[in-house]
Amino acid sequence: MDLYGKFLKNVKFFQALPATEIEKISTVCREKHFGAGELIFAEGDPGDLFYIILSGAVEIWKNYKKSEQDLLVVYGPGQAFGELALIDDSYRSATTICREASVVLTIHREDFNSVLMNSTHISLSIMRSMAAMIRDNTAHFFEKQLYRALHDPLTGLPNRNFFYDRLEKIMNRTRGEEDCPYAVLYFDADRFNVINDSMGHVAGDKVLKAMSERLRSILMPTDILARFSGDEFAVLIEHKEHVREKAVHTAIRIREELQSPLEIDGQDIFITVSIGIVPGMSKYVSPSDVLRDADIAMYRAKHLGRGGYQIYDETLHDKRINLMRLENDLRGALERHEFILNFQPIISLKTNKIAGFESLVRWQHPERGIISPEIFIPIAEETGVILLLGKWILIESCRQLKLWIDRIPEPLFVSVNVSGKQFMEQNFVSIVKNALEETGLPGHCLKLEMTESVLIGNVEELAIMLRQIREMGIRIAIDDFGTGYSSLAYLNRFPIDLVKIDRSFVRQMSGKGKKNIIETIVSMAHLLNMEIVAEGVETNNHFHYLNDYGCEYGQGYYFSKPLSAEDADIFLDNGMMVPDMPE
Repeated sequence: MDLYGKFLKNVKFFQALPATEIEKISTVCREKHFGAGELIFAEGDPGDLFYIILSGAVEIWKNYKKSEQDLLVVYGPGQAFGELALIDDSYRSATTICREASVVLTIHREDFNSVLMNSTHISLSIMRSMAAMIRDNTAHFFEKQLYRALHDPLTGLPNRNFFYDRLEKIMNRTRGEEDCPYAVLYFDADRFNVINDSMGHVAGDKVLKAMSERLRSILMPTDILARFSGDEFAVLIEHKEHVREKAVHTAIRIREELQSPLEIDGQDIFITVSIGIVPGMSKYVSPSDVLRDADIAMYRAKHLGRGGYQIYDETLHDKRINLMRLENDLRGALERHEFILNFQPIISLKTNKIAGFESLVRWQHPERGIISPEIFIPIAEETGVILLLGKWILIESCRQLKLWIDRIPEPLFVSVNVSGKQFMEQNFVSIVKNALEETGLPGHCLKLEMTESVLIGNVEELAIMLRQIREMGIRIAIDDFGTGYSSLAYLNRFPIDLVKIDRSFVRQMSGKGKKNIIETIVSMAHLLNMEIVAEGVETNNHFHYLNDYGCEYGQGYYFSKPLSAEDADIFLDNGMMVPDMPE
Protein backbone atom coordinates (compact mmCIF):
# COMPACT_ATOMS: atom_id res chain seq x y z
CA MET A 1 0.00 0.00 0.00
CA ASP A 2 1.43 3.37 -1.03
CA LEU A 3 1.74 6.48 1.16
CA TYR A 4 -1.63 7.83 0.09
CA GLY A 5 -3.27 4.50 0.85
CA LYS A 6 -2.03 4.61 4.45
CA PHE A 7 -3.76 7.91 4.96
CA LEU A 8 -6.94 6.77 3.23
CA LYS A 9 -7.15 3.75 5.52
CA ASN A 10 -7.58 6.09 8.52
CA VAL A 11 -10.56 7.94 7.00
CA LYS A 12 -13.93 6.72 8.30
CA PHE A 13 -15.43 6.44 4.82
CA PHE A 14 -12.75 3.95 3.75
CA GLN A 15 -11.94 1.99 6.90
CA ALA A 16 -14.03 -1.06 5.90
CA LEU A 17 -12.36 -1.40 2.48
CA PRO A 18 -9.63 -3.96 1.73
CA ALA A 19 -6.21 -2.74 0.65
CA THR A 20 -6.87 -3.53 -3.03
CA GLU A 21 -9.89 -1.22 -3.14
CA ILE A 22 -8.08 1.56 -1.28
CA GLU A 23 -5.32 1.40 -3.87
CA LYS A 24 -7.91 2.10 -6.59
CA ILE A 25 -8.97 5.23 -4.77
CA SER A 26 -5.38 6.36 -4.17
CA THR A 27 -4.83 6.48 -7.92
CA VAL A 28 -7.20 9.46 -8.20
CA CYS A 29 -5.62 11.33 -5.28
CA ARG A 30 -3.71 14.54 -5.92
CA GLU A 31 -1.25 16.27 -3.63
CA LYS A 32 -1.55 20.05 -3.10
CA HIS A 33 0.86 22.34 -1.24
CA PHE A 34 -0.26 25.49 0.59
CA GLY A 35 1.66 28.20 2.39
CA ALA A 36 0.89 29.47 5.90
CA GLY A 37 -2.17 31.72 5.85
CA GLU A 38 -3.20 30.62 2.33
CA LEU A 39 -6.90 30.21 1.61
CA ILE A 40 -7.88 26.63 0.62
CA PHE A 41 -11.53 27.40 -0.09
CA ALA A 42 -13.98 30.13 0.88
CA GLU A 43 -17.51 30.04 2.17
CA GLY A 44 -19.89 29.86 -0.79
CA ASP A 45 -17.52 27.92 -3.11
CA PRO A 46 -18.89 24.70 -4.70
CA GLY A 47 -17.81 21.57 -2.84
CA ASP A 48 -15.77 19.78 -5.50
CA LEU A 49 -12.97 18.27 -3.45
CA PHE A 50 -12.48 15.86 -0.57
CA TYR A 51 -9.43 16.69 1.63
CA ILE A 52 -7.02 14.70 3.79
CA ILE A 53 -4.16 16.47 5.55
CA LEU A 54 -0.76 14.84 5.05
CA SER A 55 1.22 17.40 7.04
CA GLY A 56 0.73 20.81 8.67
CA ALA A 57 -2.59 22.12 10.02
CA VAL A 58 -5.61 23.93 8.66
CA GLU A 59 -8.43 25.75 10.42
CA ILE A 60 -12.12 26.07 9.57
CA TRP A 61 -13.78 29.47 9.99
CA LYS A 62 -17.34 30.60 9.60
CA ASN A 63 -16.07 34.04 8.71
CA TYR A 64 -12.33 34.38 8.22
CA LYS A 65 -12.63 38.19 8.20
CA LYS A 66 -13.52 37.97 11.89
CA SER A 67 -11.10 35.24 12.75
CA GLU A 68 -10.87 36.26 16.38
CA GLN A 69 -14.51 35.26 16.82
CA ASP A 70 -15.43 32.47 14.42
CA LEU A 71 -12.89 29.65 14.66
CA LEU A 72 -14.83 26.40 14.38
CA VAL A 73 -12.19 23.64 14.35
CA VAL A 74 -8.51 22.91 13.64
CA TYR A 75 -7.52 19.84 11.60
CA GLY A 76 -4.12 18.14 11.81
CA PRO A 77 -2.25 15.37 9.93
CA GLY A 78 -4.31 12.31 9.02
CA GLN A 79 -7.64 14.06 9.46
CA ALA A 80 -10.16 14.45 6.65
CA PHE A 81 -12.83 17.01 5.93
CA GLY A 82 -15.22 17.86 3.13
CA GLU A 83 -16.78 14.37 2.91
CA LEU A 84 -20.10 15.70 1.56
CA ALA A 85 -18.27 16.93 -1.52
CA LEU A 86 -18.15 13.27 -2.57
CA ILE A 87 -21.93 13.07 -2.58
CA ASP A 88 -23.10 16.35 -4.06
CA ASP A 89 -21.84 19.70 -5.22
CA SER A 90 -23.49 21.84 -2.54
CA TYR A 91 -21.79 25.10 -1.67
CA ARG A 92 -19.35 25.33 1.21
CA SER A 93 -20.79 26.69 4.46
CA ALA A 94 -17.40 27.64 5.94
CA THR A 95 -13.94 28.90 4.99
CA THR A 96 -10.66 26.94 5.33
CA ILE A 97 -7.25 28.57 5.80
CA CYS A 98 -3.82 27.04 6.41
CA ARG A 99 -2.62 27.68 9.92
CA GLU A 100 0.90 26.72 8.80
CA ALA A 101 2.53 25.41 5.62
CA SER A 102 0.54 22.26 4.77
CA VAL A 103 0.36 19.38 2.30
CA VAL A 104 -3.17 18.27 1.52
CA LEU A 105 -4.35 15.18 -0.33
CA THR A 106 -7.37 15.91 -2.54
CA ILE A 107 -9.88 13.72 -4.34
CA HIS A 108 -12.02 15.37 -6.96
CA ARG A 109 -15.68 14.48 -6.88
CA GLU A 110 -15.82 13.44 -10.54
CA ASP A 111 -12.68 11.27 -10.23
CA PHE A 112 -14.11 9.55 -7.18
CA ASN A 113 -17.44 8.92 -8.89
CA SER A 114 -15.59 7.15 -11.73
CA VAL A 115 -13.99 4.82 -9.16
CA LEU A 116 -17.40 4.11 -7.62
CA MET A 117 -18.87 3.23 -11.06
CA ASN A 118 -16.17 0.60 -11.60
CA SER A 119 -16.40 -1.02 -8.16
CA THR A 120 -19.65 -2.23 -6.64
CA HIS A 121 -17.77 -3.33 -3.52
CA ILE A 122 -16.53 0.22 -2.89
CA SER A 123 -19.98 1.69 -3.50
CA LEU A 124 -21.69 -0.67 -1.01
CA SER A 125 -18.96 -0.16 1.61
CA ILE A 126 -19.18 3.63 1.27
CA MET A 127 -22.97 3.50 1.62
CA ARG A 128 -22.71 1.37 4.78
CA SER A 129 -20.11 3.75 6.24
CA MET A 130 -22.30 6.74 5.41
CA ALA A 131 -25.39 5.13 6.95
CA ALA A 132 -23.49 4.43 10.18
CA MET A 133 -22.10 7.97 10.31
CA ILE A 134 -25.51 9.52 9.67
CA ARG A 135 -27.08 7.31 12.36
CA ASP A 136 -24.40 8.17 14.94
CA ASN A 137 -24.44 11.86 14.10
CA THR A 138 -28.25 12.02 14.17
CA ALA A 139 -28.45 10.35 17.59
CA HIS A 140 -25.78 12.68 18.95
CA PHE A 141 -27.51 15.66 17.37
CA PHE A 142 -30.85 14.89 18.98
CA GLU A 143 -29.22 14.24 22.36
CA LYS A 144 -27.47 17.59 22.11
CA GLN A 145 -30.64 19.39 21.01
CA LEU A 146 -32.63 17.83 23.85
CA TYR A 147 -29.99 18.90 26.38
CA ARG A 148 -30.02 22.44 24.99
CA ALA A 149 -33.80 22.57 25.14
CA LEU A 150 -33.81 21.63 28.83
CA HIS A 151 -30.71 23.41 30.18
CA ASP A 152 -29.48 26.95 30.60
CA PRO A 153 -26.47 27.63 28.32
CA LEU A 154 -24.76 30.02 30.79
CA THR A 155 -24.82 27.99 34.00
CA GLY A 156 -25.56 24.47 32.75
CA LEU A 157 -28.48 24.29 35.19
CA PRO A 158 -31.89 22.91 34.23
CA ASN A 159 -34.04 25.63 32.68
CA ARG A 160 -37.69 26.63 33.02
CA ASN A 161 -38.87 23.87 30.63
CA PHE A 162 -37.04 21.16 32.60
CA PHE A 163 -38.40 22.54 35.87
CA TYR A 164 -41.99 22.74 34.59
CA ASP A 165 -41.82 19.19 33.27
CA ARG A 166 -40.47 17.73 36.51
CA LEU A 167 -42.91 19.70 38.67
CA GLU A 168 -45.83 18.66 36.48
CA LYS A 169 -44.87 14.98 36.82
CA ILE A 170 -44.73 15.28 40.61
CA MET A 171 -48.09 17.08 40.67
CA ASN A 172 -49.73 14.42 38.48
CA ARG A 173 -48.27 11.61 40.56
CA THR A 174 -49.46 13.09 43.87
CA ARG A 175 -52.76 14.57 42.70
CA GLY A 176 -55.51 13.99 45.24
CA GLU A 177 -53.14 13.59 48.18
CA GLU A 178 -53.90 15.87 51.11
CA ASP A 179 -50.25 16.54 51.93
CA CYS A 180 -48.39 17.08 48.67
CA PRO A 181 -44.74 16.02 49.13
CA TYR A 182 -43.11 18.92 47.29
CA ALA A 183 -42.27 22.59 47.69
CA VAL A 184 -40.96 25.29 45.34
CA LEU A 185 -38.52 28.06 46.22
CA TYR A 186 -38.41 30.97 43.78
CA PHE A 187 -35.86 33.75 44.11
CA ASP A 188 -33.73 36.33 42.37
CA ALA A 189 -30.74 38.45 43.31
CA ASP A 190 -31.66 41.69 45.07
CA ARG A 191 -30.58 44.79 43.13
CA PHE A 192 -28.91 42.65 40.45
CA ASN A 193 -29.58 45.45 37.96
CA VAL A 194 -27.02 47.55 39.88
CA ILE A 195 -24.32 44.99 39.08
CA ASN A 196 -25.32 44.81 35.41
CA ASP A 197 -25.54 48.60 35.06
CA SER A 198 -22.25 49.35 36.81
CA MET A 199 -20.01 46.37 35.99
CA GLY A 200 -21.51 45.29 32.68
CA HIS A 201 -23.37 42.19 31.56
CA VAL A 202 -20.23 40.07 31.20
CA ALA A 203 -19.47 40.54 34.89
CA GLY A 204 -23.15 39.98 35.64
CA ASP A 205 -22.96 36.61 33.88
CA LYS A 206 -19.92 35.69 35.99
CA VAL A 207 -21.90 36.53 39.12
CA LEU A 208 -24.74 34.26 38.00
CA LYS A 209 -22.34 31.38 37.27
CA ALA A 210 -20.62 31.81 40.64
CA MET A 211 -24.01 31.93 42.40
CA SER A 212 -25.08 28.75 40.61
CA GLU A 213 -21.95 26.88 41.68
CA ARG A 214 -22.39 27.99 45.29
CA LEU A 215 -26.05 26.97 45.40
CA ARG A 216 -25.49 23.67 43.65
CA SER A 217 -22.94 22.74 46.31
CA ILE A 218 -25.38 23.04 49.24
CA LEU A 219 -28.50 21.40 47.81
CA MET A 220 -29.44 17.74 48.11
CA PRO A 221 -28.88 15.54 45.03
CA THR A 222 -32.66 15.07 44.80
CA ASP A 223 -33.33 18.83 44.76
CA ILE A 224 -33.62 20.50 41.37
CA LEU A 225 -31.99 23.92 41.01
CA ALA A 226 -33.03 25.70 37.80
CA ARG A 227 -32.28 29.06 36.23
CA PHE A 228 -35.35 30.52 34.57
CA SER A 229 -33.97 33.71 33.03
CA GLY A 230 -31.81 36.65 34.02
CA ASP A 231 -31.19 36.36 37.76
CA GLU A 232 -34.31 34.26 38.44
CA PHE A 233 -33.79 30.81 39.99
CA ALA A 234 -36.05 28.11 41.39
CA VAL A 235 -35.56 25.03 43.56
CA LEU A 236 -37.90 22.04 43.51
CA ILE A 237 -37.85 19.96 46.69
CA GLU A 238 -39.50 16.58 46.90
CA HIS A 239 -39.71 15.14 50.39
CA LYS A 240 -42.16 12.67 51.86
CA GLU A 241 -42.40 14.28 55.30
CA HIS A 242 -42.10 17.80 56.71
CA VAL A 243 -41.55 19.32 53.27
CA ARG A 244 -42.49 22.79 54.53
CA GLU A 245 -39.76 22.69 57.18
CA LYS A 246 -37.33 21.30 54.63
CA ALA A 247 -38.09 24.22 52.30
CA VAL A 248 -37.51 26.79 55.06
CA HIS A 249 -34.25 25.06 56.02
CA THR A 250 -33.13 25.20 52.37
CA ALA A 251 -33.98 28.91 52.15
CA ILE A 252 -31.88 29.59 55.25
CA ARG A 253 -28.98 27.57 53.80
CA ILE A 254 -29.15 29.57 50.56
CA ARG A 255 -29.12 32.84 52.46
CA GLU A 256 -26.18 31.75 54.64
CA GLU A 257 -24.17 30.46 51.67
CA LEU A 258 -24.41 33.83 49.93
CA GLN A 259 -23.36 35.86 52.96
CA SER A 260 -19.70 35.60 52.02
CA PRO A 261 -18.81 37.68 48.93
CA LEU A 262 -18.32 36.40 45.41
CA GLU A 263 -14.94 37.37 43.94
CA ILE A 264 -15.54 38.68 40.42
CA ASP A 265 -12.71 40.27 38.41
CA GLY A 266 -10.78 41.06 41.59
CA GLN A 267 -13.77 42.63 43.37
CA ASP A 268 -15.79 41.25 46.27
CA ILE A 269 -19.46 41.27 45.29
CA PHE A 270 -22.07 40.80 48.01
CA ILE A 271 -25.30 39.17 46.89
CA THR A 272 -28.55 38.72 48.76
CA VAL A 273 -31.62 36.92 47.49
CA SER A 274 -35.28 37.26 48.39
CA ILE A 275 -37.00 33.88 48.39
CA GLY A 276 -40.65 32.99 47.93
CA ILE A 277 -41.70 29.56 49.24
CA VAL A 278 -44.78 27.60 48.15
CA PRO A 279 -45.46 24.24 49.83
CA GLY A 280 -47.39 21.89 47.54
CA MET A 281 -51.17 22.07 47.94
CA SER A 282 -53.98 20.05 46.39
CA LYS A 283 -55.59 23.23 45.02
CA TYR A 284 -52.83 23.69 42.41
CA VAL A 285 -53.75 22.51 38.93
CA SER A 286 -50.59 23.34 36.97
CA PRO A 287 -46.96 24.39 37.56
CA SER A 288 -47.91 27.90 36.47
CA ASP A 289 -50.21 28.20 39.49
CA VAL A 290 -47.42 27.20 41.86
CA LEU A 291 -44.86 29.56 40.33
CA ARG A 292 -47.33 32.46 40.25
CA ASP A 293 -47.75 32.21 44.02
CA ALA A 294 -44.01 31.67 44.54
CA ASP A 295 -43.39 34.90 42.63
CA ILE A 296 -45.92 36.72 44.81
CA ALA A 297 -44.22 35.41 47.96
CA MET A 298 -40.80 36.44 46.64
CA TYR A 299 -41.90 40.03 46.05
CA ARG A 300 -43.41 40.14 49.51
CA ALA A 301 -40.02 39.07 50.88
CA LYS A 302 -38.39 41.92 48.95
CA HIS A 303 -40.76 44.50 50.35
CA LEU A 304 -40.15 43.25 53.87
CA GLY A 305 -36.50 44.22 53.54
CA ARG A 306 -34.77 41.97 50.98
CA GLY A 307 -32.44 39.13 51.83
CA GLY A 308 -35.16 37.08 53.51
CA TYR A 309 -37.83 34.52 52.68
CA GLN A 310 -41.61 34.51 52.74
CA ILE A 311 -43.99 31.53 52.74
CA TYR A 312 -47.03 32.05 50.54
CA ASP A 313 -50.46 32.46 52.06
CA GLU A 314 -53.72 33.62 50.52
CA THR A 315 -53.44 37.17 51.86
CA LEU A 316 -50.32 37.75 49.73
CA HIS A 317 -52.35 37.57 46.54
CA ASP A 318 -54.42 40.58 47.61
CA LYS A 319 -51.25 42.42 48.60
CA ARG A 320 -49.76 41.79 45.16
CA ILE A 321 -52.86 43.20 43.49
CA ASN A 322 -52.55 46.29 45.69
CA LEU A 323 -48.89 46.63 44.72
CA MET A 324 -49.76 46.53 41.02
CA ARG A 325 -52.33 49.29 41.56
CA LEU A 326 -49.74 51.28 43.47
CA GLU A 327 -47.33 50.97 40.54
CA ASN A 328 -49.97 52.30 38.16
CA ASP A 329 -50.74 55.21 40.50
CA LEU A 330 -47.03 56.02 40.86
CA ARG A 331 -46.57 56.60 37.14
CA GLY A 332 -48.80 59.67 37.20
CA ALA A 333 -48.10 60.91 40.73
CA LEU A 334 -45.45 63.45 39.71
CA GLU A 335 -47.72 65.14 37.15
CA ARG A 336 -50.50 65.25 39.76
CA HIS A 337 -48.13 66.97 42.26
CA GLU A 338 -48.59 64.24 44.87
CA PHE A 339 -44.99 64.21 46.11
CA ILE A 340 -43.85 66.38 49.01
CA LEU A 341 -40.45 66.91 50.64
CA ASN A 342 -39.66 66.65 54.31
CA PHE A 343 -36.40 67.84 55.82
CA GLN A 344 -34.63 66.14 58.72
CA PRO A 345 -32.10 68.33 60.54
CA ILE A 346 -28.44 67.28 60.58
CA ILE A 347 -26.78 68.56 63.73
CA SER A 348 -23.19 69.51 64.46
CA LEU A 349 -22.33 67.42 67.52
CA LYS A 350 -19.73 69.96 68.63
CA THR A 351 -21.98 73.03 68.62
CA ASN A 352 -25.48 71.51 68.88
CA LYS A 353 -26.42 73.81 65.99
CA ILE A 354 -28.20 72.89 62.80
CA ALA A 355 -25.65 72.30 60.04
CA GLY A 356 -28.08 71.26 57.32
CA PHE A 357 -30.94 69.03 56.30
CA GLU A 358 -31.48 65.76 54.49
CA SER A 359 -34.38 66.04 52.07
CA LEU A 360 -36.75 63.07 52.23
CA VAL A 361 -39.51 62.51 49.71
CA ARG A 362 -43.02 61.42 50.73
CA TRP A 363 -45.92 60.41 48.53
CA GLN A 364 -49.23 62.02 49.43
CA HIS A 365 -51.57 59.49 47.83
CA PRO A 366 -55.09 60.89 47.34
CA GLU A 367 -56.73 57.72 48.75
CA ARG A 368 -54.09 56.01 50.89
CA GLY A 369 -52.54 59.04 52.55
CA ILE A 370 -48.79 59.29 53.16
CA ILE A 371 -46.88 56.37 51.60
CA SER A 372 -43.38 55.63 52.88
CA PRO A 373 -40.46 55.84 50.45
CA GLU A 374 -39.47 52.33 51.58
CA ILE A 375 -42.56 51.18 49.69
CA PHE A 376 -42.57 53.33 46.56
CA ILE A 377 -38.86 54.01 45.89
CA PRO A 378 -38.12 50.36 44.93
CA ILE A 379 -41.12 50.49 42.56
CA ALA A 380 -39.90 53.79 41.12
CA GLU A 381 -36.45 52.27 40.47
CA GLU A 382 -37.87 49.17 38.80
CA THR A 383 -40.19 51.20 36.55
CA GLY A 384 -37.76 54.03 35.71
CA VAL A 385 -39.96 56.65 37.38
CA ILE A 386 -37.00 57.36 39.68
CA LEU A 387 -35.25 59.37 36.93
CA LEU A 388 -37.92 62.08 36.71
CA LEU A 389 -38.71 61.87 40.42
CA GLY A 390 -35.02 62.16 41.37
CA LYS A 391 -34.62 65.23 39.16
CA TRP A 392 -37.66 66.86 40.80
CA ILE A 393 -36.32 66.09 44.31
CA LEU A 394 -32.93 67.59 43.43
CA ILE A 395 -34.36 70.84 42.05
CA GLU A 396 -36.95 71.32 44.81
CA SER A 397 -34.40 70.60 47.56
CA CYS A 398 -32.03 73.19 46.11
CA ARG A 399 -34.87 75.66 45.71
CA GLN A 400 -35.96 75.29 49.35
CA LEU A 401 -32.45 75.62 50.77
CA LYS A 402 -31.87 78.75 48.67
CA LEU A 403 -34.92 80.33 50.33
CA TRP A 404 -33.48 79.55 53.76
CA ILE A 405 -29.94 80.74 53.19
CA ASP A 406 -31.23 84.00 51.69
CA ARG A 407 -32.77 84.92 55.05
CA ILE A 408 -30.35 83.21 57.46
CA PRO A 409 -26.72 84.30 57.64
CA GLU A 410 -25.49 80.97 59.01
CA PRO A 411 -24.07 78.34 56.59
CA LEU A 412 -26.43 75.49 55.73
CA PHE A 413 -26.37 72.52 53.37
CA VAL A 414 -28.94 70.11 52.00
CA SER A 415 -28.24 66.41 51.39
CA VAL A 416 -30.10 64.80 48.50
CA ASN A 417 -30.28 61.05 47.91
CA VAL A 418 -29.38 59.95 44.40
CA SER A 419 -30.35 56.58 42.95
CA GLY A 420 -27.87 54.35 41.14
CA LYS A 421 -30.04 54.66 38.03
CA GLN A 422 -29.60 58.43 38.10
CA PHE A 423 -25.83 58.04 38.16
CA MET A 424 -26.14 55.81 35.10
CA GLU A 425 -27.67 58.67 33.10
CA GLN A 426 -25.11 60.05 30.67
CA ASN A 427 -26.22 63.62 31.30
CA PHE A 428 -26.41 63.38 35.09
CA VAL A 429 -23.64 65.93 35.62
CA SER A 430 -25.56 68.39 33.41
CA ILE A 431 -28.75 67.71 35.38
CA VAL A 432 -26.99 68.64 38.63
CA LYS A 433 -25.40 71.72 37.09
CA ASN A 434 -28.76 72.90 35.71
CA ALA A 435 -30.39 72.43 39.14
CA LEU A 436 -27.84 74.78 40.71
CA GLU A 437 -28.20 77.33 37.91
CA GLU A 438 -32.01 77.21 37.95
CA THR A 439 -32.27 77.71 41.72
CA GLY A 440 -29.21 79.90 42.28
CA LEU A 441 -27.92 77.63 45.06
CA PRO A 442 -24.12 77.71 45.55
CA GLY A 443 -22.53 74.32 44.93
CA HIS A 444 -20.94 74.13 48.39
CA CYS A 445 -24.43 74.08 49.93
CA LEU A 446 -25.33 70.78 48.24
CA LYS A 447 -24.37 67.24 49.19
CA LEU A 448 -25.28 64.25 47.07
CA GLU A 449 -25.78 60.96 48.89
CA MET A 450 -25.41 57.56 47.24
CA THR A 451 -25.30 54.02 48.57
CA GLU A 452 -22.23 51.80 48.41
CA SER A 453 -23.82 49.66 45.66
CA VAL A 454 -23.44 52.53 43.19
CA LEU A 455 -19.65 52.16 43.47
CA ILE A 456 -19.56 48.62 42.08
CA GLY A 457 -17.73 48.46 38.74
CA ASN A 458 -16.96 51.20 36.20
CA VAL A 459 -14.58 52.70 38.75
CA GLU A 460 -12.82 55.05 36.36
CA GLU A 461 -15.99 56.33 34.71
CA LEU A 462 -17.76 56.94 38.02
CA ALA A 463 -14.68 58.57 39.56
CA ILE A 464 -14.51 61.02 36.63
CA MET A 465 -18.20 61.86 37.03
CA LEU A 466 -17.83 62.46 40.77
CA ARG A 467 -14.82 64.71 40.21
CA GLN A 468 -16.83 66.77 37.73
CA ILE A 469 -19.55 67.14 40.35
CA ARG A 470 -17.04 68.15 43.02
CA GLU A 471 -15.61 70.80 40.71
CA MET A 472 -18.94 72.61 41.20
CA GLY A 473 -18.23 72.71 44.95
CA ILE A 474 -20.68 69.89 45.69
CA ARG A 475 -19.69 67.32 48.30
CA ILE A 476 -20.23 63.57 47.94
CA ALA A 477 -21.54 61.34 50.74
CA ILE A 478 -21.90 57.58 51.09
CA ASP A 479 -25.22 56.68 52.72
CA ASP A 480 -25.84 53.67 55.02
CA PHE A 481 -22.15 52.80 55.19
CA GLY A 482 -21.41 49.33 56.52
CA THR A 483 -24.51 47.60 55.14
CA GLY A 484 -23.23 46.42 51.81
CA TYR A 485 -20.55 46.40 49.27
CA SER A 486 -17.39 48.24 50.16
CA SER A 487 -14.72 49.14 52.66
CA LEU A 488 -13.31 52.53 53.52
CA ALA A 489 -10.16 51.59 51.63
CA TYR A 490 -12.30 50.98 48.54
CA LEU A 491 -14.06 54.33 49.03
CA ASN A 492 -10.68 56.02 48.89
CA ARG A 493 -10.62 55.31 45.14
CA PHE A 494 -13.38 57.89 44.74
CA PRO A 495 -13.63 61.58 45.68
CA ILE A 496 -15.77 60.97 48.78
CA ASP A 497 -16.13 63.72 51.38
CA LEU A 498 -18.45 62.23 53.94
CA VAL A 499 -19.60 58.84 55.25
CA LYS A 500 -22.97 58.24 56.91
CA ILE A 501 -22.86 55.43 59.47
CA ASP A 502 -25.96 53.28 59.13
CA ARG A 503 -28.51 53.54 61.92
CA SER A 504 -28.22 49.80 62.68
CA PHE A 505 -24.70 50.36 64.07
CA VAL A 506 -25.82 53.30 66.18
CA ARG A 507 -28.88 51.46 67.49
CA GLN A 508 -26.72 48.58 68.77
CA MET A 509 -24.14 50.77 70.48
CA SER A 510 -25.04 49.39 73.88
CA GLY A 511 -22.75 46.47 73.16
CA LYS A 512 -19.00 47.11 73.57
CA GLY A 513 -18.15 45.49 70.23
CA LYS A 514 -20.59 47.72 68.38
CA LYS A 515 -19.08 50.84 69.93
CA ASN A 516 -15.65 49.68 68.80
CA ILE A 517 -16.90 49.22 65.25
CA ILE A 518 -18.11 52.82 65.13
CA GLU A 519 -14.89 54.08 66.70
CA THR A 520 -12.90 52.19 64.02
CA ILE A 521 -15.01 53.59 61.20
CA VAL A 522 -14.62 57.13 62.52
CA SER A 523 -10.84 56.78 62.94
CA MET A 524 -10.31 55.34 59.46
CA ALA A 525 -12.59 57.91 57.84
CA HIS A 526 -10.67 60.75 59.45
CA LEU A 527 -7.39 59.25 58.20
CA LEU A 528 -8.90 59.43 54.71
CA ASN A 529 -10.05 63.05 55.28
CA MET A 530 -13.72 62.09 55.37
CA GLU A 531 -16.28 63.49 57.77
CA ILE A 532 -18.85 61.37 59.58
CA VAL A 533 -22.62 61.65 59.96
CA ALA A 534 -24.22 59.15 62.35
CA GLU A 535 -27.79 58.23 61.44
CA GLY A 536 -30.41 57.02 63.89
CA VAL A 537 -29.31 59.06 66.92
CA GLU A 538 -32.17 58.47 69.35
CA THR A 539 -30.82 58.64 72.90
CA ASN A 540 -28.64 60.79 75.08
CA ASN A 541 -26.10 57.96 75.27
CA HIS A 542 -25.93 57.81 71.47
CA PHE A 543 -25.27 61.54 71.37
CA HIS A 544 -22.45 61.46 73.94
CA TYR A 545 -20.77 58.31 72.63
CA LEU A 546 -20.70 59.64 69.07
CA ASN A 547 -19.45 63.02 70.21
CA ASP A 548 -16.67 61.36 72.19
CA TYR A 549 -15.66 59.26 69.17
CA GLY A 550 -15.27 62.39 67.07
CA CYS A 551 -18.32 62.18 64.80
CA GLU A 552 -18.88 65.56 63.21
CA TYR A 553 -22.64 65.28 62.66
CA GLY A 554 -25.67 63.44 63.99
CA GLN A 555 -29.13 62.86 62.60
CA GLY A 556 -32.12 61.21 64.22
CA TYR A 557 -35.21 61.54 66.39
CA TYR A 558 -33.10 62.58 69.38
CA PHE A 559 -32.76 65.91 67.60
CA SER A 560 -35.83 66.02 65.39
CA LYS A 561 -38.11 63.93 63.21
CA PRO A 562 -38.33 64.83 59.49
CA LEU A 563 -40.13 68.18 59.17
CA SER A 564 -42.25 69.88 56.60
CA ALA A 565 -40.70 72.99 55.06
CA GLU A 566 -42.95 75.14 57.27
CA ASP A 567 -41.90 73.34 60.47
CA ALA A 568 -38.26 73.52 59.39
CA ASP A 569 -38.69 77.30 59.15
CA ILE A 570 -39.67 77.34 62.82
CA PHE A 571 -36.71 75.11 63.67
CA LEU A 572 -34.37 77.57 61.98
CA ASP A 573 -36.01 80.54 63.63
CA ASN A 574 -35.02 78.99 66.96
CA GLY A 575 -31.57 80.50 66.47
CA MET A 576 -29.99 77.47 64.78
CA MET A 577 -29.75 75.74 68.18
CA VAL A 578 -31.47 72.40 68.73
CA PRO A 579 -34.62 73.25 70.72
CA ASP A 580 -35.61 71.36 73.87
CA MET A 581 -32.97 68.66 73.55
CA PRO A 582 -34.20 65.71 75.67
CA GLU A 583 -32.11 64.30 78.47
